[in-house]
Amino acid sequence: MASHAVLGGTSPVSQADSVWLREVERGGTNLFGETLSADAADGPRGIVAAATGLALAGRRATAFLSGPDVAAAQDLLLSAAGKHAPLVLHLGTRAATAHGSASGSGHDTAHLCADSGCFLLFASNVQQAVDFTFLARRIAEDALVPGIVVMDGAQTALGAQDVRLLSPAQVEGFIGPAREQVETPTPAQKLLFGETRRRLPAWHDLDEPMLTGAIFDEQGFALGATANHAFFDDFVASAAGRAFEDFARLTGREYDLVRTHRSDKAKILLVAQGAAVETAIVAADALRKHHKHDVGVVGIQVLRPFPTRALTEALAVVEETGERYWEAELHRQRGALLLEQGDAAGAEASLHKAIEGARRQGLPDGILHRLRDQILPERFHFALPELQILTPRRSYYNNLVTSLPAGAA
Repeated sequence: MASHAVLGGTSPVSQADSVWLREVERGGTNLFGETLSADAADGPRGIVAAATGLALAGRRATAFLSGPDVAAAQDLLLSAAGKHAPLVLHLGTRAATAHGSASGSGHDTAHLCADSGCFLLFASNVQQAVDFTFLARRIAEDALVPGIVVMDGAQTALGAQDVRLLSPAQVEGFIGPAREQVETPTPAQKLLFGETRRRLPAWHDLDEPMLTGAIFDEQGFALGATANHAFFDDFVASAAGRAFEDFARLTGREYDLVRTHRSDKAKILLVAQGAAVETAIVAADALRKHHKHDVGVVGIQVLRPFPTRALTEALAVVEETGERYWEAELHRQRGALLLEQGDAAGAEASLHKAIEGARRQGLPDGILHRLRDQILPERFHFALPELQILTPRRSYYNNLVTSLPAGAA
């Protein structure tokens, strides 16, 4: 779909750069007949800056980044979101460098992007990575918010799997050419563009110049940030919902904010994201077949905007079945996630449930003061003076519950 890519990302996405360059050398075109082109940038910051500039000029641009790449360009992602660049980036996860570097997947850098203003779709296999690229492009161009398609490096970005691609006619019907005039979808956008607009607005246009990225005073900047959330970010969820519905009608492949597998009446739920969802599904089926445990899976497919309601509904089985495995830890982690999304009241309620669950289960307690300081504002401390962390019993399914946002565990 994209006509222009900015190259230079590091492993595991460097192979994508090679494939794009080969297409450029042979004079390849995208699905809309536009000749492919590419630029090389100096480092990850140069990649994001160049791709943002192309998107703001009305070009369908993309870039391929590794986990460490995207960690080095967080401020530029914030800038792209603030300027409403309809940009789609591809992130192949790789663990951030700490005491050393690693070639394996790590979700820490993906969670760094959760507060960047970009929406994040998290693929669990290669088919989803392909489909989420189409979906991300549709959502970004409807909402005018940049998106990131996240995939685990070794398991997905470098994985060899069969996929089903959309035909050119399907792509044109689902997305359409970049220069096409479309109906403006929101009242806020109508104030900017009128009843119709270019599918990819040319914010940088020499024929119709305008100022972007101005310097504001404190009050003006605060008003702009607040308005951005109310009039643009809040539209992302509904744009994603419509995109999922249209994609399902077009292809028969259904997606949602979260993916569930045999979660109805499950007594044990495995919560995962990325390639771990596939592993968890296999493990759940094996546990049902060979050990007669009622195990289900909840896979997070949209990391931002965080699917609080959808995840809460999926996890409601904990209340319905009457079984209590990891219940206290589940509520503690949910509280941390809600706090990251700004829902302080919901976070406090979940953490109270964690304590109640621990007492009811009779799980051994350990000191929680450090965790309390990490995830609770000081104003909550008086309400939880004896707050203690629960040390869940070890079990054979312990290691299947994987990567939660930084600071949640």
